[in-house]
Amino acid sequence: MKAKLNTAYHYGEEQEIGGGLDLAKTSTEEIIGQQINYAVYLDFSSFVELVDLLGGLTIDVERNFDDYRFPIPGKENDLCNGDSEYSCRYEYIHFDAGQQVMDGTTALKFIRSRHAEGEEGTDFARSARQQKVLLALKAKLFSLNFLVSQKPAQMYEIFKTNIKTDISQKEIWELGWLAFKSRQSEIRSTVLTNGDEGLFYTPPVSQYGQWVLLPKKDWPATHQFIKDFLYQQTDKF
Repeated sequence: MKAKLNTAYHYGEEQEIGGGLDLAKTSTEEIIGQQINYAVYLDFSSFVELVDLLGGLTIDVERNFDDYRFPIPGKENDLCNGDSEYSCRYEYIHFDAGQQVMDGTTALKFIRSRHAEGEEGTDFARSARQQKVLLALKAKLFSLNFLVSQKPAQMYEIFKTNIKTDISQKEIWELGWLAFKSRQSEIRSTVLTNGDEGLFYTPPVSQYGQWVLLPKKDWPATHQFIKDFLYQQTDKF
């Protein structure tokens, strides 16, 4: 079966309860050519809880953008009284450029928006926004104020009831300690873009029945790019 990477967890769970993480990991490994040791699944509500527990995240929004079709939770199947555009299923959201503190709900909208006008409406711009949020999360989680508070215990309670992972409890604490020791290390990131300078191209939608990306050369070339990037990162430590 051919499908997008972001459907791997769903189809894995359909095949076997608990199989979502395994299929997501193996599918990602095929694309990037690197072993994935662990996987974590965190739902939207838990993400919102976590960000609010941290007191919000400071995010530098690169550019203004508007999204007139952001999905409203619970409205997915609303018939909107016969409205052919199903307008009642969506809300309008706007972000101003510049640094701002986002609560959990706002941060979720920031990383999920996919119908923004202009450049921010691309999947690549959304990926870049998601990376910004992850880095902001890392900064908060390893700040002294957080570590000496009661919040780590509260965060554990959120994760204990809402998270799915193949990391054992013993490994969670070991990985947490490793992350703490490396908290001052620089994290480098990249987005595998398409276009003239990127690795991928977008074939006609009619070819696969949906919008997808394929490597311009082949998958080994993509694997080598990622390997080179990781080695460059490793050499800096």
